[in-house]
Amino acid sequence: MTQPTEYEQVTYNDDAGAQIGNATTTKLGFYGTAPVVRPTLTGSVSSNACVSTIVAALSTLGLVTNSTAA
Repeated sequence: MTQPTEYEQVTYNDDAGAQIGNATTTKLGFYGTAPVVRPTLTGSVSSNACVSTIVAALSTLGLVTNSTAA
């Protein structure tokens, strides 16, 4: 059986660990969301702007549903 070429290889059961993707441009999506490249966080770590960027990034990846109020 041939593995489709449009998917990245994921190795597992390896003493070195596991890795998904092989570059910063590799796209990922979870729970049915469209795959996107790795999000970039902005803002000061101690600011609400940074928290908002983290929530947006996790939401874009499909890891959380953003139901927060502005």
